[in-house]
Amino acid sequence: MKRCKKTAVALFAAFCLSLFSGCLYLPPEPPQDFDAFIESLPQELIEDSDYSLNLLYENPEAAGFSQEVLYELPFTSIEEYKESLSEDDLLEQLESFSYNSLTEKQKLTYDILKDYLTRMDIPEELVPLDNNYLGSFTGFQAELPLLLNEYKIRTQHDLDSYFHMLDTSKETFKNYYENELERQKLGVGLSKSSLEGAIEQAENFSSDENCFLIETTNAKIDQATFLNEEEKAEAKEKNAQSVSTLLEAYAQLAEDLSTIGTDRDGGLCTLENGKEYYAYLLKADASVDMTPEELSEYLQKQKNKYLQEFLQYISEHPEIQDSLLNFDRNNVQYCDFETAEENMDYLQSIIPGRFPELPDLHYQVIQVPESMAENFSPAAYVSAPIDAGSDVTQSIYLNGEYSQSLFSTIAHEGYPGHMYQDSYFRSLDLPDIHSLVNYTGYTEGWAVYVEQQILDEIPAGSDMPRFLWYNDMIMNICLCQADLGIHYEGWSRENLLTFLNQEFSGISQESSDEIYDLIVENPVYYQHYFLAGMLFMDLREETENAMGRNFDEVAYHQAILSCGPAPLSYVEKQVEAYMQNAESRDKTAA
Repeated sequence: MKRCKKTAVALFAAFCLSLFSGCLYLPPEPPQDFDAFIESLPQELIEDSDYSLNLLYENPEAAGFSQEVLYELPFTSIEEYKESLSEDDLLEQLESFSYNSLTEKQKLTYDILKDYLTRMDIPEELVPLDNNYLGSFTGFQAELPLLLNEYKIRTQHDLDSYFHMLDTSKETFKNYYENELERQKLGVGLSKSSLEGAIEQAENFSSDENCFLIETTNAKIDQATFLNEEEKAEAKEKNAQSVSTLLEAYAQLAEDLSTIGTDRDGGLCTLENGKEYYAYLLKADASVDMTPEELSEYLQKQKNKYLQEFLQYISEHPEIQDSLLNFDRNNVQYCDFETAEENMDYLQSIIPGRFPELPDLHYQVIQVPESMAENFSPAAYVSAPIDAGSDVTQSIYLNGEYSQSLFSTIAHEGYPGHMYQDSYFRSLDLPDIHSLVNYTGYTEGWAVYVEQQILDEIPAGSDMPRFLWYNDMIMNICLCQADLGIHYEGWSRENLLTFLNQEFSGISQESSDEIYDLIVENPVYYQHYFLAGMLFMDLREETENAMGRNFDEVAYHQAILSCGPAPLSYVEKQVEAYMQNAESRDKTAA
């Protein structure tokens, strides 16, 4: 019998998800063939009942998963999570293979998997801190409506599973509530603001009388070739009933959570083992090999560097100072595109000569439903299935109407950001396990890096977008410092307000409190993006300076992209290998 284990996997890069509940059963002896061992891992790590199989694979059965049981929403109790840690001998099996006998492609898989298993190895005392399903922004319950919107109905099993998940949502949400009660009793539960945010999200969604899932799922039912017209009508009627049950589950969750009383108002360091958990998240979630102390020193150094460059840029563009007298960043011109699709197509056109080329990608831009808008990011990319071909239609969600000021956001989510990055990696035809490991720092760091790279591609040709980029980078470094300050050094709300007003004058208590609440709920959130992004930018600068005229931008990007999701330390090794190969070719040519 398989035991459940909460396993972090990369389902949706733009959402920084670590919400995958898989299960672990390991045979007593590893297969003798390395490829067979690696190929067997997804089936060993993921339960056949895991709903995410529907999103991970177009054909889960062909990937070795049984379709005899219905999918379920994830839940692992704290005790089950702890019990699963004693079974974690996968690293020992991996190391039983002779590394030197492996091919270069196999060594890549070996290196990534070994690092991941080591990096994600969580001490038992940190499990209660880690086993959380709730939140206003990145909690599973907050993201579930989007996941259900992306859920595919390809077979009768998919349809039956969809109804089953919604019909059992009350029981699942009750488990989330009881899990939070236990976490609160252990002193590691949600803060007051995070709990209130989760309640607000549940209330917002449950009050949507015209829930978008009815319309979107009915459209999928209409496309279901395995149903006749009578069966489609019955399925639509069932859909309305099941969505109603889901809305009731959210309403009940909000009511249950409202009974929890907590006055906690601080970062992880206010909790038992909280500082240790922050250090763990920095390594496991942000994919960065820094201690909190090293991070503090690095951030201050980077802030000084970017501030100096910012002031230099302003001095070289004196017209900017005149523009600041009546400045409104919403009026800064990036382009004259009227739709996100026009924006995306333009960014696709800059790929040749700068990034490795790919066949044209198929995508759709979806408006975030109104009931989710308040608890949703400005935009998000949803990863395509692992086994999807190059002609798969991929999804980018946009929160609100398109505006030309979203130019860099579209780059972050589409070309040459997440959609391009994910598509390039899938074109390499590496084992599925690469797509199941979660290196958020790599994924988000790349997308932040390309926002810098496309500054020269802004059609409007204005100096203001780069000015804003510098301004935002300095602000983002400050947010990274605030994340460290709140979760590791014990900053209060007053400490944060004082810090922000030292760096940026005129910050109100309300604005500061919003930042404080977001950071408290999402430790290392800003490190995922901006710490990792800065490390990518550092690597580019160092490589280009070292190689001079021999620097090849396409080959450089290929070295980074070809290793796929990986720790940033491994990316550095890939770049070093690229530089050595380039140097060897130059010597041979000479």
